[in-house]
Amino acid sequence: MDLNSPRDATSVDLIKAWLIDWLAQELGFDREKIDPCHSFLGYGMDSVQAMTMVGDLEANLEVRLPPTLAWDYPDINALSAHLASRFTTLTSSAHQTSHPESLSVPSTVPVKIEGMVADLDTLSDHDVDDLLQPYADSAR
Repeated sequence: MDLNSPRDATSVDLIKAWLIDWLAQELGFDREKIDPCHSFLGYGMDSVQAMTMVGDLEANLEVRLPPTLAWDYPDINALSAHLASRFTTLTSSAHQTSHPESLSVPSTVPVKIEGMVADLDTLSDHDVDDLLQPYADSAR
């Protein structure tokens, strides 16, 4: 399932289907046996896989998401409801502004997490510190 559609169509069911497909593909489960109420940890998802899922969601939805998303919303139902409500809020806000075009339609070209991870090797320690600083400030 691809989330590359207009944001008005980003519904709970669409996000839920994408997450089920992602779990089936990435963790090797039968799609039909994935229970949306079952926790991500219950499927054996580790922190690297959780971050990969969040990165894939970010790439498909073209939004920044918190790195703790899979822990804050620990199952498919909770995460789908949260993301769908977030897009409802974003869509409502965009209609109220004078520049609704600022809310763009997601790209049809998915960004591969492997490419992003490979790019990390080119960053200096100073670059990494600069990138992580906002998270360190918010944790205080």
